[in-house]
Amino acid sequence: MDGPAAYLLGVRRISSFEEVRIPKPVEIFFSYSHEDEALMNELRRQLVIFERQGRIIKWHDRQIPPGTEWEPQIDERLRSSAIVLLLVSPAFLESRYCYDVEVGTALERHQRGLARVIPVILRPCAWDASPFSVLQALPKDAKPITQWPDRDQVCLDVARSIMAVVDELQHGTPGESGSKRPSIERRAMKGDRIPRILVPFAPPKGINIPPGYQRRLNQISAQIARDSAVRDPSGGYLFPAQFRGAQSDLLAFADQLRASGRLENAGMDDQTDPGEIWFEYSGPMSPDEISDLALALGLVKVHCGATMVLKVDSLGSSGSA
Repeated sequence: MDGPAAYLLGVRRISSFEEVRIPKPVEIFFSYSHEDEALMNELRRQLVIFERQGRIIKWHDRQIPPGTEWEPQIDERLRSSAIVLLLVSPAFLESRYCYDVEVGTALERHQRGLARVIPVILRPCAWDASPFSVLQALPKDAKPITQWPDRDQVCLDVARSIMAVVDELQHGTPGESGSKRPSIERRAMKGDRIPRILVPFAPPKGINIPPGYQRRLNQISAQIARDSAVRDPSGGYLFPAQFRGAQSDLLAFADQLRASGRLENAGMDDQTDPGEIWFEYSGPMSPDEISDLALALGLVKVHCGATMVLKVDSLGSSGSA
């Protein structure tokens, strides 16, 4: 793409849409005993609305696809999460894996400033004798969730307290949660959960775009911004996408994409089947290749970055593919 049309993704406003800057989602890891799965789900459901807003990504071990090694996946997620929830109960304290492995790793990252560990007391137990007893716990006054008269209300209060920590971290998320790309900004339009990708640019000196033509460019940009894909000088791609399908197929799809690149600003509707997954992909696979992979897994494409490609190696220059 050459000429003034190459500047489309640099405009500050696109037609009648309003740009809204979205912080990077905070990943939340649930450490719990399977005996407490019902309580874990009650708390998890109170956070679903915030995941749909793109503010968080929540993860627990029930999301591990069948046939895969569970321990490496738990370790990877535990070490990449910015918040670790310890769902404390007698069963949790009894579990050697929860107590010795997950708690140990979580506290080590907490002490290094790489994550925030939050104990959530589910049932009465001697948690005050544990190494995480020095941490501020939830609910209020560390009263176990099972001892509150209104279970829904206390889980909602805990969720809101967790989101207060999310708001704090999004002004400076721990170092391992992801690196910043200074040349690319992620934004979204109101009413659309798919992130927009904008490439900053400086028009060459001496080039003036007539107002009438600029209005037409704005109209075109409103049509293409949703499907924009960016390719960096090394040949990698960066674009948003969304797919629909069975929960197990969506999880297998996400795992294959993570094997080749990175998924950011990701979210998943796990309350329905078929469900949906949306994300921003960065890696060597093109939008067409990812669409073909999704089709092979039986997924339905809702949206995937189009073939329009902008190079960002120098301001004011672009190419198309």
